[in-house]
Amino acid sequence: MTDPFVLSGHTALSFSGGSTSGYMLWRVLQANGRENIYDNLKIMFANTGKEEEATLRFVRDCAVHWDVPVDWVEYRDNEDGFAMVDFATASRAGEPFEALIRSNCDLCFLKPVGQRLSLIRDRPERVIWWARMEREGVANATGQGAVFRADAPSYAQLATFAQDQGELFDVEQEPITCFCGD
Repeated sequence: MTDPFVLSGHTALSFSGGSTSGYMLWRVLQANGRENIYDNLKIMFANTGKEEEATLRFVRDCAVHWDVPVDWVEYRDNEDGFAMVDFATASRAGEPFEALIRSNCDLCFLKPVGQRLSLIRDRPERVIWWARMEREGVANATGQGAVFRADAPSYAQLATFAQDQGELFDVEQEPITCFCGD
């Protein structure tokens, strides 16, 4: 059986900055010699500007610790359509995403409502940009008040709900000792 991580020619690897993507990159690096990696592998990280700071650090640290070049790219609404950036110059306020309105990020509209609500409770400041994008970006594109998903509450509604609703159960409650196989 051949190793599926061995490069057999020029290869572009999209590194999302997530742990699974990092593992895939590590497996590719382990399966190939340094010369094959430098001759045939192009590693790219597409920053939307809405990644968590920890994700940006992880991408930078993988490149440094594994001694491989990772090209950071961001969408631009210009003739080239993109810009090359690095950890220091990467957007952190959603600029590339705002220009394109496409995401898989901190409060991505593709995440379930419950997960987004939990993330908003954890860090309420996350919702500000998303609510503004709905209010301005999506509404401007459609000519009416719009939301990313018609089957879910708006980000403004989620923010209000997260602020107004308390926790259903006391998360600090001490467990009762039992002997039923806990």
